Amino acid sequence: MQTMITQTFKGGFVFTRAVLLLAITLICATGAQAANLLKTATATMNAATDWTLSGTGTAPSSSYVGEINNTPTSGNLSGMQLGGSINLLGLLLDNNMAGALTIGNTGGYTLTLGASGIDMSAANNNATLNCTLSLGAAQTWNVISGKTLKFAGTAPQISGSSLLTVAGTGGTTIGYNDLSLSAGLTKTGAGTLTITGGAANAATIGSGSTLTVNGGIVNLSNPSGANGNVLNSTANASFGGGALLYSFAQGSVNQTLANLTINPGESALFANRIGSISSAYLSLSGTVTRNAGGLICIREYDSSREQTFFLGVTPNTLLTSGGAAYLILGNNPGGAQLGNFSDWGLVASDYSLKAVTYTSTTANSLGTSAQNANVAATVTTTTLGGAATDASFRDNANQATTINLAGYTWQTGGILIGPAKATAGSVIEDTVGTGSLTGPTSSDLPIIVAANATTPEPFTISAKIADNTRAC
Repeated sequence: MQTMITQTFKGGFVFTRAVLLLAITLICATGAQAANLLKTATATMNAATDWTLSGTGTAPSSSYVGEINNTPTSGNLSGMQLGGSINLLGLLLDNNMAGALTIGNTGGYTLTLGASGIDMSAANNNATLNCTLSLGAAQTWNVISGKTLKFAGTAPQISGSSLLTVAGTGGTTIGYNDLSLSAGLTKTGAGTLTITGGAANAATIGSGSTLTVNGGIVNLSNPSGANGNVLNSTANASFGGGALLYSFAQGSVNQTLANLTINPGESALFANRIGSISSAYLSLSGTVTRNAGGLICIREYDSSREQTFFLGVTPNTLLTSGGAAYLILGNNPGGAQLGNFSDWGLVASDYSLKAVTYTSTTANSLGTSAQNANVAATVTTTTLGGAATDASFRDNANQATTINLAGYTWQTGGILIGPAKATAGSVIEDTVGTGSLTGPTSSDLPIIVAANATTPEPFTISAKIADNTRAC
């Protein structure tokens, strides 16, 4: 038990010894905290004349964060060179810089950064690093909205054996073959991380390491049109609320990843055509695992630019015919392994599911038996009259089709939207609001959208999904 000793002084102020001791402790702790090195008005970074510590010229070291404020001129900032290889705890860009920062590569020197990483969370200007950068420890790069951090040097510009996390609401761009990390890469925050590559210019995060997308967008951009990976094909991918965008220009481009893990949250895979060709491939050489609460949407990034996005799990036959894409809508509270969908392989001739016999629907026939239901050409609206269970469901009729849950639960083994839909959409809705769409008990619900070569089939789910409150 602490004993409080009180002493009264004239003037009515009352202090306690505990308070005085606390004040002394705080002062001591503050005094022990390392101050930042402040950049001087020079165009180099390696000498004691380039930095000050409490007014004294100090050479950079791994004990200090290098802070850049309004002291360097715009000319200093735009013509900055390392001047020699240096090691800093981190780099901090303030909100009063005189201009954009560009660090050149004269001399081929290396900038090594420690656990404080790059802090642009309050920066008022952009930064471009053309020098070689080494990660001396696990670190975070944080960029404010409206500002960009860009790497445009020679390969491999960014390297290290520690985890890199890219955060913030701003943009970070890593150029051709500029990334070589062995411990993985994590994206958080609402900003966009763009990694550019293609052909022999693949960025690497280490064989078996993971690209983790928990927020914002990771854009794997292949503007050269070369047939190759932007990211090394032995990398894994993990989603927990962010989006992966694959941008491609020309050629039948292919990005291969190893294993895919879908964690809780609403995630997305996008394809974006930035050139003349209209197909992209995202292949998985391993397995897909969805954990409870995980949802992934696979769709086009820009509906005005038609493209086909292929997603496949090698060596399985899923989604290799007709340019199919799929969503995995989670229903299994314990998670599910999605490594083999052989029963969901598409038959190219009629875009049916493999070894399936269909029963045509009527206006209210869903769930009347354990059937593989097929939308009849004469039926545009199906309204549930009670809870329904079907083995599977296909809509390949070139007409606008609506399934209204009407407050009931519809359980089906999977949904296939065929290419004959053209521009006529399919909608699964719930006008009552108390119903839900769900997969089989203790399993996930695959939804395959079998796009043809020119027109992605429109498909909307506005009804509630069983273990998610939102739909794609």
